[in-house]
Amino acid sequence: TGFVPTPLAFIADLKGILRDQYGEGSILKELLQNADDAQASELHLGLHEGWKEAQHPLLRGPSLVVLNDGPFVEANAEAIRRPRVGTKGAQAESIGRFGLGMKSVFHLCEAFFFLASPNQPAAAGQPYVQLLNPWHGTGFHPDWDSYSEEWGRLHHAVDGWAHGCERWFCLWLPLRRKQHLAGVAPIVSLEPDVHRFADRDALRELALNLPMLRSVRRVSLWKSRDWHTRQDA
Repeated sequence: TGFVPTPLAFIADLKGILRDQYGEGSILKELLQNADDAQASELHLGLHEGWKEAQHPLLRGPSLVVLNDGPFVEANAEAIRRPRVGTKGAQAESIGRFGLGMKSVFHLCEAFFFLASPNQPAAAGQPYVQLLNPWHGTGFHPDWDSYSEEWGRLHHAVDGWAHGCERWFCLWLPLRRKQHLAGVAPIVSLEPDVHRFADRDALRELALNLPMLRSVRRVSLWKSRDWHTRQDA
């Protein structure tokens, strides 16, 4: 017999990862590097206002939405759900980009959705939407696992985005808000600035990294409510 993993132990581990390995200022660079490791040619960032009438509490407020056109296979979906998948050895090309670096997004949110276009291998021809909720099984935030019938609106919103990618993988990150917490201590005590990740300075900073990348050639920032106006780097 040995240690028994629990959701709260995983959350404690996640807090340690964020504290010791991934600073809050590295999030966009990590997402850009992940896209490049995935052999994506484009990375798109958008800010969605949410739906006030949504039943799911995480869909009522603003979210940062991050999309790239790299491949997404079933092993990637498994890696997203593992707190300590790294980027070394044989796993580097297949699942590493969905491991530790992606956990940096928990500086922004308590849980997130990940989506894929039907033509992605992991989607098997169907609209693909999953929720990664570290609090599942803890007794806290049980309503976050409900209202899965509303997840279709996420896929519809990404399909309506004029990003132009025939194949895509997308992170939908509900920005942490006090009303999400219901008195429970958050993973990180940070309520992100809605506009910090959707302004020209953020785009300009990411553009400085493009010459050092192998695959990504365009980073776009989408600012309008209907996601039809973009700025390119």
